[in-house]
Formats: sequence, structure tokens, C-alpha cells
Amino acid sequence: VLHKTVAELWAALPKEEKQAVEKTNSKLNAVHSAVVPIASVDVAEELIRSVGVDDVYSVKTMAQKTITRVIRLRGVRATMANILKQEMLSLGGDAAVHKDAISCKVEKTDVLLIGTLKQLRQLVSKLRVQVAEAQQIAYAVDEALRESA
Repeated sequence: VLHKTVAELWAALPKEEKQAVEKTNSKLNAVHSAVVPIASVDVAEELIRSVGVDDVYSVKTMAQKTITRVIRLRGVRATMANILKQEMLSLGGDAAVHKDAISCKVEKTDVLLIGTLKQLRQLVSKLRVQVAEAQQIAYAVDEALRESA
């Protein structure tokens, strides 16, 4: 069995192939990055259009994925808090709950719903068709989203 080091493999490459690899690497190294603060959907849409996206539906869909919100719910029953956590995880978001909520050692907990506007709106849709307690939370989350717009 032959074992060669990367240096040995590099040394064995023809000059033209080495030049092609080096050219590709120099192009890759030319990429620049920056964190872009996005405070609103309007700013997100403008930014998305600035990179050449012109389809209105695509711009609006992507913009909903750029804005993250954290919504605090107070006094949620532990079982409902666990459902919220699972629903948010299934949507790609998360929910912070008391450490003892999972075992229901606490009766109630505050919940921090953490997600994009899209994920939180999907949560609202899911909760609206469940039991009354979930519907009340859907209303509260929807209201918080409207107030933060």
C-alpha cells in the first residue's frame, strides 16, 4: 500500500496543474465578508435586491428569513412549554424554557421563543389549529410580531 504525504503529491504534480490550483486558490482568497446589520424587513428586501435578486416573491420570502426575534412568554404551563420547544425546533428555531420543564418538576415557566419572522409566523399557524391554550399563545405571539414590525 502506497502512502504519500500532501507535500509528495504536490511535488509530483505537473507545473501546469500547480499553476491552475494556485490561480483557483488566489480567486478563493479574494472573497470578502462582512456582517450586515438588518433592522427591518424593508432593509432586508433592499439588501437582497442589491445582490441581483429581482423576483418579488423571492425577495419577500428571503427577507422573512433575515429578521430574528425573541419573544418572551410568561407563566406558560410546563407541558405547553415543552410543546412550544418541540414546535420551534421542528421549524429550525428554538425555545428556552426552565431546566425542570421537561420533567414537569415546575408547573409553569417563562419561554423565550427564538426564531426568524418566518419561523415564528409558521409557529402561529400551527398553534391556531390546536387546543385553546395553544390558540391563546398563537394570538400573543402574533400580536408581539405585529408590534415589533
